[in-house]
Amino acid sequence: MTLYKRIVDLTIKKYHKSVVKVASMFSLSRSTVDNIKNSFIDNGKIVVKQRGGRKKECTKIMEEHSEYLIEILDEDCTLTLEMMREKLYECFDDLQEKDIMFSILYCHIMNNIGFTLKRTKAVEERRNDPDVIEARRKFVESLPELGVAYVANCIFIDEAGFNRALNISILAAISNNGVKSMSAKLVPKGTNIELFIKFLKTIIKTLDNINAVPQWFILNNAPIHRSHLVRDFMATT
Repeated sequence: MTLYKRIVDLTIKKYHKSVVKVASMFSLSRSTVDNIKNSFIDNGKIVVKQRGGRKKECTKIMEEHSEYLIEILDEDCTLTLEMMREKLYECFDDLQEKDIMFSILYCHIMNNIGFTLKRTKAVEERRNDPDVIEARRKFVESLPELGVAYVANCIFIDEAGFNRALNISILAAISNNGVKSMSAKLVPKGTNIELFIKFLKTIIKTLDNINAVPQWFILNNAPIHRSHLVRDFMATT
């Protein structure tokens, strides 16, 4: 799917997202997205407007460019299309007089490199409010009363998904003493409850084998962590 068709789907056909949100998703100007949307409404198809002045030669993404994109994305996966294009211009002198269209760059990343592009969200202002930060501090200070000691009896558990042609889900358990367990699985869509509970069983078995003292499992607020199946499993462990 080309970038133009994706924009039409997001703004008109399927999701009816605002022009501002779609422009932010692809690091495009609002006017560019608005022109694509209006072109489809007026003509029933996408008509790319010709710009005045000397038109730069469009270029294809070559193998050396692709290898460089993989390198910079491995270093920083938060790069936008605009940032990637600027880095290509800086690294390859032969590209400076040519035009790398966002649509070409987008399709190449999706189809040839295996990365997916997602819309970022700003951190809610309330989370950084001094009162909220103070409440967090007081909560942490109250934990010793429950017998919670991060350096002695806590294991931090989380999962992360990677999409590089194949969906890979990595689960890890880490304590102050190092990595307790790690698992990597090929999954259709991501970590599910069944896979997560199986990983918890692996951690518990490892702790039982070394006669470890009782441990607190520290999880974030992900939906699978709060599911009743996970809660029921932990309650009977």
